Amino acid sequence: VLLAQGKFAQFLEAPPTKRVQILKGVFRFDQIDELRDAAKSKVQGLELDLRGTEGALSQIPDDAQDQLLTSNAVVLEAEKRRARLDSQRPLELELIERMASARGSIDAAAKEMQAAETQQRNLPTEEEVNSLVEDESSLQKLYDEAEGLLKRAVDARGAALERNDAEVVRLGALPDLIEARHMAVQMRRLLADGDAEGAKLTELEDSLVRLRAQVASEEAATQAAKEACGSFQTERRALEKMHAAHDLRSKWSPGESCPVCEQAVTDMPSAGAPGLHGLDAREMELTSVAESHQRALSATSRQLAADEQRAQALKEAAQKRTAEVEGLTAVLMKKVGDLPDVGAEIESRIEVLTGAAKRLEDARKAETAAQEKLGRLNSQLKTVRERRQGLVQRFAHLSGQLGLESLGLDLDSAEGLAAVRGSLADRLTEQLRKAKAEHEAARGSVQSAEKGMAALREELGLAEGMTVEAAIQEAVAEKARAETQITNLQERIKRRAELEKDSKTFKKRKEIFARIADDLTDRNFINYLLEDKRHLLSDLASVRLREMTGRYRFDDAGNFDVIDELDAEKERGVDTLSGGEMFLASLSLALGLAEAATRHGGRLQCFFLDEGFGALDPESLDNALEGIENIVSPDRLIGLVSHVPALAARVEDKLVLEKDPDGMTRIVSGAGL
Repeated sequence: VLLAQGKFAQFLEAPPTKRVQILKGVFRFDQIDELRDAAKSKVQGLELDLRGTEGALSQIPDDAQDQLLTSNAVVLEAEKRRARLDSQRPLELELIERMASARGSIDAAAKEMQAAETQQRNLPTEEEVNSLVEDESSLQKLYDEAEGLLKRAVDARGAALERNDAEVVRLGALPDLIEARHMAVQMRRLLADGDAEGAKLTELEDSLVRLRAQVASEEAATQAAKEACGSFQTERRALEKMHAAHDLRSKWSPGESCPVCEQAVTDMPSAGAPGLHGLDAREMELTSVAESHQRALSATSRQLAADEQRAQALKEAAQKRTAEVEGLTAVLMKKVGDLPDVGAEIESRIEVLTGAAKRLEDARKAETAAQEKLGRLNSQLKTVRERRQGLVQRFAHLSGQLGLESLGLDLDSAEGLAAVRGSLADRLTEQLRKAKAEHEAARGSVQSAEKGMAALREELGLAEGMTVEAAIQEAVAEKARAETQITNLQERIKRRAELEKDSKTFKKRKEIFARIADDLTDRNFINYLLEDKRHLLSDLASVRLREMTGRYRFDDAGNFDVIDELDAEKERGVDTLSGGEMFLASLSLALGLAEAATRHGGRLQCFFLDEGFGALDPESLDNALEGIENIVSPDRLIGLVSHVPALAARVEDKLVLEKDPDGMTRIVSGAGL
């Protein structure tokens, strides 16, 4: 066991609350804290288990046993109801068959009624027959008139074509004249553009003369400004040399070497220094004037180059227009000849040919309109005849549906069509009356069967529209649901018993571990143990302290305050002790702990004391060593760590250590060396 003596010195200087923590560490009571934390952790785990169990219990209803009895009753009731329904099933089947047969008759009669009504609607009316005959007659008359109109339009179109061809032969083709008119317009536009651009060229050439003169002027001004700058630079360099010579004059004597050129000085420079003030401003002014003239020269040169390019472009465009005008003039002479007013002649010819072409186009449109009208009338007449043929086919189809023989009437006349329609209408009226009577009889049969079915449902307590078979299936399903619920309830009841048992177990264990955790807190069990150990340690340490000091002991209350027996039993705080006295007090606690361990059956096989002996006077050192020697035994090792020579002289078995030049600690003597 390694006892750190410094721990006891720390203990004596600590406040009461801190001393409790130190004593817990010295006596290893901190293991009890681990037990307390383990008990708390167990309580938390049991709390979670208990919450889970109670949550599961809350999902199981308290009245599960009552629900089980109710479900058993539902099973018995469902079995009784099914037996009763099975006995009435044949009667229901008979009523269903009667209703199905009657409804079949209703459907058949309804179909016959619907067919008769449809045939009546499909039967052409007298107005439809008469309108068809009248439409056919009027359309035939209009068709004959349209044929005459078309013949006259064809003749007019031929005459207009002959006249148009004659004008073309006399005046020329209209497309050629229109092309010539475009050429004349283009030539006039080219001539007008040439006049406008000629004026621009004249104005531009005048501007070029002015710009060339301006360029020459700017070049002269720029050259003059550059020469002025050059002259100024020459003058400035001369002034700067004179100024430098004046600065050096104070260091020269006739016959000495010049520090610049290393030649002997014969003539001394003038004593007056030339003024350099204002040279920079003058240089900037001259440079600015030169740059301004240069910028003006560059801008004017660029403008001159741009205007020269524009003038050249205008000249080239004028040459191109002249060639185009000459070409157009040659083409126009070939088309219309050499006329004094070509444009007017072209317009006159175009007007004559346009009129002839318009008359021809109007004649063609009239012919086309007559053809279209004749086509429409022919289509309408064809449609009317198709309607008549369709009417005849409808009469024939209805006759076949009604089982009538061929009527043998003249269907090409209005009287024949009217007679056929009357015969078919009478037959359809009779057929519809018979179908209605059959429909009413079938409805009576259905109502009778429905009354029987309603009485059966009322007797069996069935809902509206529910069949006996459906009620049987419902009873079977209800029984199955009840049986499933019985199984679930039985499992829930069993599960509830298991959960209640687990809940009691968890609660009991939680209470046990909570009690353990509470008992192991500092204020209960540990406080009891520490109080006992604290008094025992105080009593044993007091004996050792009195032996080593001859005047001090610890108080009887176990607060580890010091009683000074040589000062009328005065109580002193450990903070009033000197360094050596504090060492002896902490050493007495360590020795007291060793004796306490021995009394309680413990074994301290190894006991180390670190540095602290240097603070003791010789007498205190002897007392301390005597106290240590009192606890030495053959089975216990006491280790002292110290730099005090007197202490080393009294110890037989020792290890002497020192540091080598490399900073490593090595053993100098002892340990068999």
